[in-house]
Amino acid sequence: MTYFADLTPYSYGPDEGLAGDLNIGWLAAGMPYTHGSPPEGFITALLTCAARPVRLFRGIHTCDLCGATDVHFDLEGREVYLGNGELRVTARDGTAWTAPTLVVHYVETHGYLPPPAFIAAVMEWARTHLVVRGHLLEELSEASPAELHRRCLEVVDRMRALLGADDPRVIEATATVRLAFAEPSKIPVERRSQHRLWTIIQLLEDVSELGVAK
Repeated sequence: MTYFADLTPYSYGPDEGLAGDLNIGWLAAGMPYTHGSPPEGFITALLTCAARPVRLFRGIHTCDLCGATDVHFDLEGREVYLGNGELRVTARDGTAWTAPTLVVHYVETHGYLPPPAFIAAVMEWARTHLVVRGHLLEELSEASPAELHRRCLEVVDRMRALLGADDPRVIEATATVRLAFAEPSKIPVERRSQHRLWTIIQLLEDVSELGVAK
């Protein structure tokens, strides 16, 4: 993992709208970092953010501090794998931070304590954004393909009402639903159930985020 000191300008990946972000949690062996105990609920909130990474990269980073691989956590029934993406949060004053998803592991296992402003932004993000888990995840997992299809179409209709029929996000969502539920589908039979479940999860989270951004 590349090392960056906290609060330095973000520069790891392609910009993709992240210009002006600050680095958080880019740790490496032999480099100093702040130790401390996080406030109650912070690790869960941070894991909630990591469940919706801003982007994913090829390959998986191992922890440079302990060599851990295949790092993952359970978030109320939802497996969240770390090491191949980033999370991003923004404060009310517009300050934005980008961190590797492994930051959850650094806090939980290695006692890393991020700056207070980042902690506050993470807690706020987790409070205001939908991440499908727990009872809702269980409900969706047990739903029939027809019920999942109905719910997907409802979400796309909501997106259309918010954004307009010609918005690229609506067009993409429509195509995604068509692919997931088309018969015969281009998705292999053994993957269809999981693909349909993931389709409704992504749609629900995406449309919820539109409401947060308004």
